[in-house]
Amino acid sequence: MSQNATRNLIGKLIVWASIITSLAITPKTTSDPINPIKMASLSIFSFVIAALVISYAGREILEKHKKTFLLAISFVSVLLINVTTASQNFLQEFFGVYGRNTGFVTYISLTLVLVGAVVVSSRKLIEKYLYALSIVGVISMLYGYLQILGLDPAGWNSPYSPVIGFLGNPNFAAAFHAMALIAATSLFHIKKRIILARIAYFAFYFLALLLMALSGDQQGFLVLFIGLAVMGTIKVYFSRFQKLGILMFGTGVIGFVLLLLALLNQGPVAKYIYESSLVSRGHYWDAAWRMLLSNPLWGIGLDSFGDWYFRFRSIAAYEWLPFQNTNSAHNVYLDIATGGGFPLIITFIALNLLAIKSIYTNIKNASTFDLNFAVLIGCWVGFHAQMFISINQIGLSIWGWTICGLIIGYNSKALDVDLENPSRYKSKAQSAKNTRTEKVQPISILAIFVGILLGSAVGLPPLLADTKYFTEMSSGDPIRIQNAANIWPSRQQYYLQVSISLRDNKSNTLAANPSLDPTTVSDYSNIGLLVAREMVKKFPNSYYSWELLRSFPNITPEEDLLSKSNMREFNPIAYSTIEK
Repeated sequence: MSQNATRNLIGKLIVWASIITSLAITPKTTSDPINPIKMASLSIFSFVIAALVISYAGREILEKHKKTFLLAISFVSVLLINVTTASQNFLQEFFGVYGRNTGFVTYISLTLVLVGAVVVSSRKLIEKYLYALSIVGVISMLYGYLQILGLDPAGWNSPYSPVIGFLGNPNFAAAFHAMALIAATSLFHIKKRIILARIAYFAFYFLALLLMALSGDQQGFLVLFIGLAVMGTIKVYFSRFQKLGILMFGTGVIGFVLLLLALLNQGPVAKYIYESSLVSRGHYWDAAWRMLLSNPLWGIGLDSFGDWYFRFRSIAAYEWLPFQNTNSAHNVYLDIATGGGFPLIITFIALNLLAIKSIYTNIKNASTFDLNFAVLIGCWVGFHAQMFISINQIGLSIWGWTICGLIIGYNSKALDVDLENPSRYKSKAQSAKNTRTEKVQPISILAIFVGILLGSAVGLPPLLADTKYFTEMSSGDPIRIQNAANIWPSRQQYYLQVSISLRDNKSNTLAANPSLDPTTVSDYSNIGLLVAREMVKKFPNSYYSWELLRSFPNITPEEDLLSKSNMREFNPIAYSTIEK
């Protein structure tokens, strides 16, 4: 495979990785139908992309992007040190906590996609990527309308708004629709059938905004406003009102600072913004900051926020909701910081500073307004606004990390060779001849094969485990259900659900069928206790492990005493009055 063909393939894989990862779901086949399949898709694509980049990148490319490579290696190295020295559960940090899957595998995969995007970034690829984001946004929007009309074939059982899209949460869906709306602005540059394109654009805009309003989510509107404001500022800067553009930028910076202070319940606009919807985040952020200061070097462990929240929350958080827990700080920066300490968050910020540097350099050197690049910047800033007030979601994050890479690797002054037709400056006959004689090189085939193997090895286990777990839990066989708890890789949620299911089987059966004779209903609580005891061995630092064990009336006095002690340690405010 020629260098141009390899580069072109990397670009296509980046686009399809984002599309498939964002849309992939597994309803009615897995316990978690959202996250394991997305992690598996991301992992396989990212390792194939990385393998092709290694086979493609020569000394010139390595030198050109050495800062990106060094920071990416530093970020991955900190991740690797963190997970290999894990004081918590290694598998949880490696694959991520149940319901999130944002552990080592996800972050290294996102980093690999980012690096791939840096290497192959071009005007043509950016145009395709924005178009792909727009199309996926349309698909997600249409799916959202099916959900709100009660016609969703997946049959989700969600505690949130019915509009969860392919991401499992209305906040994620709204933020994604906002990013897609920003990306769709690039359709304005289409010359052919421009009227039809603009009609489609405005229809998408109207329907997507209506869907966000019907879902009752405000996050999408914030992302959209910030992204469009950034684009508008760049547009004005390249007009005859350049000074106004600079003024708009300064105003935006001041507004950002005021908004940041307001989110922390500080500053003159806090009383208008810091309402009940942000109170919970304030408590989570406060606990996250305490975790970081207590574990500044390597953090508390990737995706381990839920194991530590009760220990670090404030008295105010306890008084707000005594037993409210969360497995995320609801701020991706803080999640990264608490998971890996200051070294991890510093390298993450440094990677994003490369994007800011690229934005400054390209805008400074450009002589005219570049719509697609401005749209890309708007999407990226909007994504980071979402990161600041929400949770890392794989199907959303792959777009943001890839866009970051496209921005870092973009060069507005470089000759943008058409990757679809790398010989366009030659005669048609010569181009056709080159196309016919172009051969796939063994090194590229080997790279793809190795990438698939590595990506599958680290990305598929949670998906395969969750599929098996779903099957076993649906069997109705108490032995199979008990064995479901031990499916590898281990999950706290598996043990918790299995143990509770076995413990409460008799009472739930009698509650559903009051006419049954209690002596005829099997009692599996003893099996549930065995599972609970196994859980405290595998997850001894989890408050819920000990709470579960203590919920069984037939535990030993030693187990009762140890449970009390650990519950008091892991939830000190709530259990400060427990009898010793």
